[in-house]
Amino acid sequence: MTVPTVKRVLFCGIAAALTAPMPVFAQSGAPQGPPIAKMASALDVSSSALERCMPRPAKGARPSRPDAAAIASCLKSENASVTERMVDRVLKENEPERPARS
Repeated sequence: MTVPTVKRVLFCGIAAALTAPMPVFAQSGAPQGPPIAKMASALDVSSSALERCMPRPAKGARPSRPDAAAIASCLKSENASVTERMVDRVLKENEPERPARS
């Protein structure tokens, strides 16, 4: 190989090594919150009521599974027909996807 070819191959190898991990970093941003508007619509309550009744994890803490009974009880003032079973179903339908383990 000639010197310009070696330099070109070396440059391309370094460029590939530096840009290959970029998609991983792009996906590792802050986790998305639950789709409040979609969930509120499914429960026939306002988004603000659902936000008020949904527990928020402490900053930096890992979120735990919300208590469907507590959320249903809280939402009763907005829609008396909301049940624990309805809330549980909506929570399950909208839970975040778990990252694949390698």
